[in-house]
Amino acid sequence: MTSVLDNNIADNVNVSSSASNAASVPFGRKQKSNDVGWEFGILIDEKNQDKVQCTCVKRFANSINPDFSIYVNTMKQQSFNDIILKEMTHATQRYMAKWVYQAVIPFNAIDNACFLQMVEVIGRFGPSFKPPSQWQLREPLLKKEFETTKEALKKQEQSWKVDACSIMTDTWTDMKRKSFMNLCVNCKEDTIFLSST
Repeated sequence: MTSVLDNNIADNVNVSSSASNAASVPFGRKQKSNDVGWEFGILIDEKNQDKVQCTCVKRFANSINPDFSIYVNTMKQQSFNDIILKEMTHATQRYMAKWVYQAVIPFNAIDNACFLQMVEVIGRFGPSFKPPSQWQLREPLLKKEFETTKEALKKQEQSWKVDACSIMTDTWTDMKRKSFMNLCVNCKEDTIFLSST
């Protein structure tokens, strides 16, 4: 089979070179280059060096680009990576949605800045992250957040003296005729809950 293919290629080259002699155009001249592609391609016209004829009588309008196969493989790899990334993103979003539905989390919690920070930090940490236990959420982490909030309140209390503030009340009665009242402070920075009775 190889000898038949070699004979066909040799016949095509001989036919091509005889046709070029008849047209008196320098045909079949190889490009002066170290590129291995020129073993399988010859110039059709010296004046137009972008036209190359393959020894198996295929014509190409562009020059031979040795980086083309690398470029094609890179494009295939990128599209493959895009597909994998889309599938992973979709699977992750489904797990998050399942958690939101089962824990009865309000949908607007997804827009919370703290939620977005949490997702980013977990992503940076990587797959070995272990979520906090109920005890950790109830005890040390809650105490730490309480201290952080108290520090933020102290800074705002100092601004109350300079910029003034308003004390607001919010009262309501439940179905059992029990009354509730919330005390809040409104200032230039924010509205802060103080206490409830």
